[in-house]
Amino acid sequence: MTSSEHPELRQIPPFGDTTIEEIANAHADTIAEIRNLDPMETAVTFSGLLTMPGLQSNCLRIETLIYLALAYCEGRAAPTTEFVLRSFERMGDGYCGMMEDPSEDVFVTLVNTPRGNFRIFEGIWEGAGFYLQRFLDIVETMPNREPFNHIRNSIESLLRLSDAVAARAGVQEYTVGQELPLDALPADLADRISVAGGAVQFSDDELAQLQISKAPLAEFVINADDRTRLRTQFVGHSDLERRPIAVRGEYLCLLLPTAVEPAIKRLVIEFVISTGQVKAFERALSTEYGQLFSEIRMLGKRLPAPIGFQRIDGGLIASMMTEADPGRFLHFVFFVDGLDNFSQDGLLGVNANPAALSAALRSNLGKASAKAREQRGFRDGISLLITCGFGRGLRVELTDDLPKDWRFEFIAAHDLVTLNWLSNFDALSLWRLLDSRRAIEALGPEFLNVNGLLNLVAWSRRLGGHLVPHARLPVEFANSEAKNLIVVPQNAIRDLRHSVATEWTPLRVLDPDGRWVRVRKLDRSEFEEDNLAPLYGS
Repeated sequence: MTSSEHPELRQIPPFGDTTIEEIANAHADTIAEIRNLDPMETAVTFSGLLTMPGLQSNCLRIETLIYLALAYCEGRAAPTTEFVLRSFERMGDGYCGMMEDPSEDVFVTLVNTPRGNFRIFEGIWEGAGFYLQRFLDIVETMPNREPFNHIRNSIESLLRLSDAVAARAGVQEYTVGQELPLDALPADLADRISVAGGAVQFSDDELAQLQISKAPLAEFVINADDRTRLRTQFVGHSDLERRPIAVRGEYLCLLLPTAVEPAIKRLVIEFVISTGQVKAFERALSTEYGQLFSEIRMLGKRLPAPIGFQRIDGGLIASMMTEADPGRFLHFVFFVDGLDNFSQDGLLGVNANPAALSAALRSNLGKASAKAREQRGFRDGISLLITCGFGRGLRVELTDDLPKDWRFEFIAAHDLVTLNWLSNFDALSLWRLLDSRRAIEALGPEFLNVNGLLNLVAWSRRLGGHLVPHARLPVEFANSEAKNLIVVPQNAIRDLRHSVATEWTPLRVLDPDGRWVRVRKLDRSEFEEDNLAPLYGS
């Protein structure tokens, strides 16, 4: 495979290019009704829908309805169930309906700090729990003094609030929700509309009972007087996504329970930018990734040495090569995205300097290929770009042909961790998978797989190790002159992510001294019953 087959690699969120005002203009009927309603009561009503696993794939339209409620409600009337049903259906026409995808991950995931375990709603963000955990680990390394203690206390309070919402909604970590977007609210969920909003609002007494400090939450409370500013903003990069809590009389309301992860990340990033600690944070992030990947097997093998990152314009990069099998070389390239240009587009942006990353990648790839060819018995090699960072999109251009007998793939860090813990999958499994794809494409058919390497692995495992669903092929598919296309479902990845998350499950447990100690599965066992056993090590 030559790089000309994918001259530009992009990992960019499939939303955020349409303002709330543009969506409102396309739904004049909904806006005409919504103007007579109370903004907070209407927003809280829609917020309750975000806690229902049965609406996981409709997250985007529900979040949009919350934005519309805050930005356009001007009255005092309460929303009726009929209005909620109509609005939900109407949002399926246009932008939200086009952008809604089948769910690709769990509904609720788990993160942890030295204060315990906390459930967060994944929402529309890829790898939400994974990237948030990296931030939480870094925040714990900050000095034990102000203003760092204030940041920690604010984050802990929001995490406790998120966990309380999940508890009220009755959802456990790694719950899997509705797979496909719904056109209308099912009757069983419609019956819960009037009470669902109660899961996201808390009185002072309720916060005290939950041991949630109210004052630190001020970092995440939106100014209701500025709510009309939301009209010119985007879902995914807005004041509400940064401050998902609102005050409603005596209550605090977590209006966007699905925004806990981006809100915390933005708080930390804004803090390090404002205090001039960007480079220190980027180094800490690279150290976090280096430690993460040194503690687990990378496609079946431990890394031969610690990962050493070097700074380039736009981030940090590191590479390492191992011999996966005699003559077969696996070249890992790690890229940690920096914070440059974050203030412009937030988490909807991309790495600041794709050209610098592209040049560094070509250099590392060329050196690895040359070194591998010097080894006796060289057969071929694979370079695997691992995109590390904080969840922002990535763009990298590849304009030169790859060296002979060399291939290039890329994968997000959170998906690589999933792949590393997948049973019966190692570096040679990767070779067999890519060889199978190449052999099939040599016969004429092409693969359309928009969701990356892990999705292809999931598709293969679903088909019992194959890449072609032989039993479902039409007769005309055998025509060698036809332009046949094999479309890999974009959410084949969903069940695989769920099964690995429930089996691996990093978490904290209380030790005899009352400390929350981090534990995880120490390694995979040759015996499947051991892998399923609830046995963890510190």
